[in-house]
Order: sequence, then C-alpha cells, then structure tokens
Amino acid sequence: MPRIINEIGHRYGRLLVLDKQPYRANRRTFWQCKCDCGGIRAIDSHALRRGDTISCGCYRKECTSERSRNRITSTATRKKLSNAHTIDERGNKYGKLTVVRRSPARLGTHVCWRCLCKCGNYVTADGTSLRRGLIKSCGCTGSKRA
Repeated sequence: MPRIINEIGHRYGRLLVLDKQPYRANRRTFWQCKCDCGGIRAIDSHALRRGDTISCGCYRKECTSERSRNRITSTATRKKLSNAHTIDERGNKYGKLTVVRRSPARLGTHVCWRCLCKCGNYVTADGTSLRRGLIKSCGCTGSKRA
C-alpha cells in the first residue's frame, strides 16, 4: 500500500484541508476540506495535488454567474458590436471584383458584400473569402477556357 501524505493544514486554492476521511470504494484517500466560502467537502488527494479541485464548487458558480451577467442580450447592442469589428470593403478590388456596397445577406457570422465584376455581372461574397483570395471573379474566368 502506498504511503499516505499528510495533507492536514495545507491550502489548495480556496480549500483548507481539515481532516482525513475514511477510505471510499475506489480505495483513494479523501480529505475533508473547508472552502473560503464556508462549504465543506470531501475531496480526493489526487484532485487536490493536481489542482483539479480548487473550491467546493463556489468558484465555478461565480464564474458562470459572471459570464451570464456579461452576456449581451439586446439585439441592438449585439448589432452595434458586430458592426464595430466589420472592415469596410467598399471600393476595394480583389481580382476582377470591385466591392460596391454591403449586402444585407450574411454567411453565418460573416458580412457579405455586393461586388461588380469586370465583365459586368454582380456577385455577393463574404469579406473573409475576398480578403483570402478565395473569390476573384463572378465565375467568368472559369468559363472562358480555350
């Protein structure tokens, strides 16, 4: 049987080890720990030493509630934020395409742009594909094969 390291009095995150618990079914050593919030839990010694468990669960609850408070619920606010990060492509040229205006269509989270090809056709493309060079024309270059 491996030697048990006495953890009483040690601090792991928000937990202070108070006492050793009796063996459980999986034959691991558990320690009674008191959290800074006042909660008491029995925690496996491996989870303590590896840092897998740093509180009685209060830290996870705090993080979850903080994320939910920071979540944007207003669609108007969400639109303002999404527009703030949009690169204005009007007037830019990509291959045979010239960006004319922003399209109301979207491709997932990507903003789409209405583009005029040198051949006179219009095409709608998302800004990421334009910047990466994935779309260079309306398709007219592929059809003019000799």
